Amino acid sequence: MLTVKIDGQKALVAKLDRAIKAVGNARQPLEDTGKFLISEFKENFANEGKQLNSKWKALAASTIREKQRLGY
Repeated sequence: MLTVKIDGQKALVAKLDRAIKAVGNARQPLEDTGKFLISEFKENFANEGKQLNSKWKALAASTIREKQRLGY
């Protein structure tokens, strides 16, 4: 739900009202976009950046030691 309240400036209020009506219910497109992005992020992490044609650098030795210390 989108709520916009502006006192005065009738032209601005009318334009915002038209914009809100033009957008309509954006719930489904936003949910679809969110699902797509989650899928892309999961794929990118699984392939360590290969999804974006930019393979991640190897972890520094200090990072590996810290991860081991933390139990990862």
